[in-house]
Amino acid sequence: MNFLKQNWFKLGMIFIGLCLSYYFVILVPQKEETDRIALKEKDCTRAGIERAERDAKNDWIIIGNRYKYNEELDSCFYLIEYTTIHGVSSNHEIVDLNTNGVVYSYYTVIGGDVDEFMGQRMVEFSKATAELFYK
Repeated sequence: MNFLKQNWFKLGMIFIGLCLSYYFVILVPQKEETDRIALKEKDCTRAGIERAERDAKNDWIIIGNRYKYNEELDSCFYLIEYTTIHGVSSNHEIVDLNTNGVVYSYYTVIGGDVDEFMGQRMVEFSKATAELFYK
């Protein structure tokens, strides 16, 4: 008890120092990271909407599209599945919107046979879709 009476100011300063350290070492970096991710997600949403609007102008019948920011890979991905206007082929693509590079893709001829290679591409595409968009 005597120790607390004699050292109350020092203990208070240590407590304040620990609180400030926690704030600047733990909380501020977490907030900065959260803000950075929110900005990336917002940018991805904007880029995805722009790409969807551009794709809608093509002569395609769009089956579906979606976009998502992948925090682990720090990239924005866009998935589009469409058929040609004449219904000749069904196309499936995953595009990295940061580079506009196609990451995965495959197509099938509607009414045609699916060979072993195409079946493998379909499985790979499904795995990539699950990993990038539904994780």
